[in-house]
Amino acid sequence: MEKELYIRRHKDYAVFSKIFAGPVDSDTKQVIINLFNNLIIFARQMQDESLKNSLEFVIDFLQKNNEEELNRIYTSLFVSGGYGKILCPVESFYLDNTGQIMGEKRDAVFEIYVKNKLSLVKTFKEQEDHIAAELSYISIKNKEILEDNYIQQLLDNNINEQYIFIKNHILPLIHYFILDLKKYDKSMLYFETACIIKKYLEYDFIKSYG
Repeated sequence: MEKELYIRRHKDYAVFSKIFAGPVDSDTKQVIINLFNNLIIFARQMQDESLKNSLEFVIDFLQKNNEEELNRIYTSLFVSGGYGKILCPVESFYLDNTGQIMGEKRDAVFEIYVKNKLSLVKTFKEQEDHIAAELSYISIKNKEILEDNYIQQLLDNNINEQYIFIKNHILPLIHYFILDLKKYDKSMLYFETACIIKKYLEYDFIKSYG
């Protein structure tokens, strides 16, 4: 059972990371739909109607829109500012109170990656405290658990590191990011997706380990 938990976390957080790492292509679209269909079952079990509605909205939106349209939406939000503002889902932009993107929050996250002997892949052009990088970090930490064969001390340390990282970094970022998405995401695709991820984080970690 524990193994299934860490396999799920490794895969799910990797999908969440892909959603914000770049425009959703056809392959990624199907992966998201498959995951969100599974999460609908969980939402029903938890009797969380708002989560279920958000999941159904995103699935329906992805099924109705092709790769070209999804690329246009991503570009409008995160590249061109076509919806009124270029959104920048990085911690230092929202949480350093400077409006800069290479701030103290980036440095803090970068130190955590260095401690874990991790670095961004060369094809990823954003900075270390970008939401996609932070979600990928949680995916990698769960992969480490599988490779460590559940040695208890390593397991405890790993889970504690994930909990602290999510609580101190990802949740504060996604909170403010959602506020901007609510205002500027005319498609509602990324707003609803960010709300889904926030609830997932709360169910998966905060209510389990907090």
